[in-house]
Amino acid sequence: MVLTGTLIDASGSRPVRITWQNGNLFRLEELGGAQRVLLFDGTKLRNTQGTVGDDERRMIDSLIAALPETIFWQSASHSVALRFLGGRFRATEDTSADYAGPFSDVYSLMPGAPAAQAVFGSAGEDLVWIDSDALLIAQVTHTDNGRHIATQLTNWTAQGAQWYPASITRLEDGQQTLAFQVTGFQVNSASGITLFQN
Repeated sequence: MVLTGTLIDASGSRPVRITWQNGNLFRLEELGGAQRVLLFDGTKLRNTQGTVGDDERRMIDSLIAALPETIFWQSASHSVALRFLGGRFRATEDTSADYAGPFSDVYSLMPGAPAAQAVFGSAGEDLVWIDSDALLIAQVTHTDNGRHIATQLTNWTAQGAQWYPASITRLEDGQQTLAFQVTGFQVNSASGITLFQN
């Protein structure tokens, strides 16, 4: 799966391409400026411009780890534990009978295997919020050093038989720190492992 679009964060706005492949392989390329590339080959996370710092972890956490493909691949390969916590939770404490939504089904995701921790981090539990009606991931949340982190996946768009979020936004304690506006989506045949190593 390849997503292309515009990344907006503290460093400004620039074009980005994300390639995700079964086996939990990914490549995140900044296509303008410094042309940083983040790579994960199933065991090792690497930044072609140096060490993996806070900026890179934000990108990995919200643009890779929160993707449905990553979450469900990790679960299917038993790298993480995915547990259903309950369904049709309301977005507010509104208890009125005429509440029309949204409603969410909530799952707990716990990284287990070292490969999963390299992607998701080892801070602990993520909560995966799935729209109860659309059955698409609405957001993934967790706590990191006392900060509430939410990655929102919105504007889901169908292309053929595939769905993808046209907008991915990261909030830290309610403040936006990263956004990715998707302009292109395609599903290709598998690539060789070297694409995810250099």
